[in-house]
Amino acid sequence: GGGIYVREACRTNGCVQGSLGVDSHSPHSAALASHCLQLKPEGLLLMRFDAAGVSIIDFPDGARSGGVMRCLNYTAHLGRWAVPITRDDMDMVCGIDGCF
Repeated sequence: GGGIYVREACRTNGCVQGSLGVDSHSPHSAALASHCLQLKPEGLLLMRFDAAGVSIIDFPDGARSGGVMRCLNYTAHLGRWAVPITRDDMDMVCGIDGCF
């Protein structure tokens, strides 16, 4: 699976002890962010993650503690491609990963 690539990237580039990188689909990222923000299941519909967005969750007290969202769906590295090309009509932009 993808874990092989994460381990290889850490060996090649170095990783901070206790760091973990996760590459996931939007619904999984929304579920993790909702959990860290202590939102109810309905909170999933509030989240929309870009396919190339970067989110950072810190677990200062270890993996068994609550996560702290440090960065949510950062897309500045995409430049002009970070702006979605959609109409303002809510029916056109709502999907499984939220409404925007």
